[in-house]
Amino acid sequence: MKLKEIDGWVLKDIINKLVQLSFIEIFPRKGEFKVSKGSNMLGVVALIVALSGVALGAYSFLFVNNYVNDLNAQIEDLNTQIGDLNAVINDLNTYVNETNSYNPPMAKVYYDDVSAYSIPSGASQTFNYNQIDFDNRDAFNLTSDSYTIHEPGFYQVTAQYSIEALDGDFFMIQLLSNGIIFCSRSLTASYSTNTFGVVLTNIFNFAEGDSLTILVYQYNLGSATRNIFPGGAHNFFTIAKIN
Repeated sequence: MKLKEIDGWVLKDIINKLVQLSFIEIFPRKGEFKVSKGSNMLGVVALIVALSGVALGAYSFLFVNNYVNDLNAQIEDLNTQIGDLNAVINDLNTYVNETNSYNPPMAKVYYDDVSAYSIPSGASQTFNYNQIDFDNRDAFNLTSDSYTIHEPGFYQVTAQYSIEALDGDFFMIQLLSNGIIFCSRSLTASYSTNTFGVVLTNIFNFAEGDSLTILVYQYNLGSATRNIFPGGAHNFFTIAKIN
């Protein structure tokens, strides 16, 4: 234990000096009483005890003060860690809320009018959709008849049209991504009907910014125009992100 320094003196030096004085007999001036060794020693012992108490009290105070300071520092560190943990918890809660409230991109468009949608024989054309059933990303452009991918991932795509057909008529439907054929389906009618269904459906992996369009084609020996029936029950394009 280190003793506190008092005015340049170390407490133990003061005590040692007082002990030395206790063994020296002090002679008073003329007319004064002589102080004996025993009395001097008793006073010195009392002073030593008093100074020891002061030193012990000072040491105890410094020890407790340092201990409290250490505890306060530890509490501050714990509060910092708690603050960091709360920040992580808030981030997790935000992620969970966003995940729970997330709705994947999806849309459905179709052609509808008082008249049928006509396709000439031997010529491909982009399907002209003019009605939006739903589109939660506002991604389908009715002017360009294209759907723009806003989130990369896997999508379920279905495109279909019902058309009048005669035996031997040839029909095709294609999905284009950025002007390149991504998927193609073709059918040849083996009977005559006014509701021949041509369907394309599959799962595709698209990148952000991809532009999707539907191309249709029909051919018949008489080079006659064929009509697609209007309405969302007969023709449509649907897309939904699945992963």
